[in-house]
Amino acid sequence: MSSHPVASARRFVRSVRQWWYTTSGKPSPLELAVSFGAIPAVLTAIWILPIGYEWGLSLAAESIREPGVLVSAYTLNYVHVDAQHLFDNVLNYVVTLAAIYPLVGIAGWRQRLAVAGGVYLTIGPAAITWLTLSAIGGTTPRLTVGFSGLTATLLGFLLVALFAATEAATDRSIQASWAVIPFVVSIAATLLFSSIAPVPLRGDLVALCTGVTLFSIGAVLRSRPRYPSLDDHVLLAILIGSTIYTVGVLGALFLVPNGTNIWGHFGGYLFGFSFAYVAFVVPVSLLQVISQSREADRDRHNR
Repeated sequence: MSSHPVASARRFVRSVRQWWYTTSGKPSPLELAVSFGAIPAVLTAIWILPIGYEWGLSLAAESIREPGVLVSAYTLNYVHVDAQHLFDNVLNYVVTLAAIYPLVGIAGWRQRLAVAGGVYLTIGPAAITWLTLSAIGGTTPRLTVGFSGLTATLLGFLLVALFAATEAATDRSIQASWAVIPFVVSIAATLLFSSIAPVPLRGDLVALCTGVTLFSIGAVLRSRPRYPSLDDHVLLAILIGSTIYTVGVLGALFLVPNGTNIWGHFGGYLFGFSFAYVAFVVPVSLLQVISQSREADRDRHNR
């Protein structure tokens, strides 16, 4: 009798693993090892080594152009306060990436995920530090460390991937460009309700986000989209991705411990979404608009 639950659990785990692997586009073992193993291994190795806060970034700096700040913008991501801090960041990274993989498999975006990952690791730290110091640089002598800012870039990518997968699964009845709606809503909510420090022009920014949201919703409704039923495998990937995105945003921008550099999370989320949206969604949307315009012109001429 006792072996039955164990056997059932094993079958369930095998089914989930097979679903994830197939929906993700059957990535190679090397790709999975690099994607899921490299960052945790590096973070763990650095934590074991006698490397301390000298790799952190002092928020007393007022500009990324100050001596040593640009280097610290990169090194701070690989240092952690303690084992719990390291574990939390590694777990968040792995869970977020695991939610992304089925979505990029559905959308055919695996190569784009690799490109985005490279940009996030190489340009992201400088961009996040620039925003952080522009907002709160020189206001506190605290040090900031940890990989959470770069994990937040994956949250931004996850949102774009959610809509890209839905677009692919619904034959463009729902479009990837609509990802901007929940994005600006989350930005407005962050500016209004999170523990983020006072932002210059906060009211103007919230008004802008509200205007963009209303305009976008109006444009969507005007297009009278159809909502076809989704394949169960696709629906599961979207539900998981949506859940991880929602929990991730709440944890990164709202439910944060005192003393957390929320600007690092905010900057990572902004950069992660903006790059993926501008690089992968906007060009395709523009080409589609141009193509539709040309078809409309041909139709008018034929009449």
